Amino acid sequence: MRSTAGVVPIARARRAGHAPPGIRAGDVVRAGLVERLVAASDVPLVVVEAPAGYGKTTLLSHWADADPRAFAWVAPGRRPGSAVADAVTTAMPRGPEPVVLVLDGSGIAAGDDAAGLVDGAIGCLPAGSQVVVAGRAAPALPLGRLAAERRLLRIGTGDLAFDEQATARLSAAAGVALTAAQVRRLVRRTEGWPAALTLALGAADPTGIRGDDPRMAAYVRELLAPLPPRTLALLARSAVLERMSPRALRVVLGPDAGDDDLPGALRSAGVPVVAL
Repeated sequence: MRSTAGVVPIARARRAGHAPPGIRAGDVVRAGLVERLVAASDVPLVVVEAPAGYGKTTLLSHWADADPRAFAWVAPGRRPGSAVADAVTTAMPRGPEPVVLVLDGSGIAAGDDAAGLVDGAIGCLPAGSQVVVAGRAAPALPLGRLAAERRLLRIGTGDLAFDEQATARLSAAAGVALTAAQVRRLVRRTEGWPAALTLALGAADPTGIRGDDPRMAAYVRELLAPLPPRTLALLARSAVLERMSPRALRVVLGPDAGDDDLPGALRSAGVPVVAL
């Protein structure tokens, strides 16, 4: 849990709107991932990238609770360039102490110089600090070079997907008794997508959850809402495919397939698409 050294900065940051979101009852702590993040305190940049519903914010909140350093959060909707200094100042009321600066990926607009923003933030933070970029798509950063230089820790969809053990803990927290076989089937049907697992556990038959379940359909509808009408139309027409590929899309969509990169558009919008 958080040490006393982190209490004052986080309390002050919370009042200013820069503190990590609160931990909710029933959250499943991904202990292995949290330990991995805490142990990587010497890595200057952490990227947490996954579609909607994979528990990115939940993981970062649990990390903040386990790490003695102060956390400063730049939330969606704020222009990061001006908000970074405000967040860091709020989180370090006693001077240059190490801080973890979290940039919500949706707060980095397409026109922002993401590399310049992150480099500038890393350069101005005290020793022992880190910058975290969290979002539904990979930020426009030289991730390969940073990884080769051991300056990057990357957490992705595969890390955040629930395995059978995590799913069993989630079902127990939800008060739903499942056998090992049912847990296995549920993980297979949802591919470990935490949002789908949570919705399934609220259904009468969790292992029989379908896409036309009202709650599941409402959630997916919200995910798809930001997509352009043409992309939605192409997605609806290609929904018969179990697996998407350029060739299969050309067969199903015909000339309408055009040059559209449908899987790419879905990934950019944060829709859970798994590359095979």
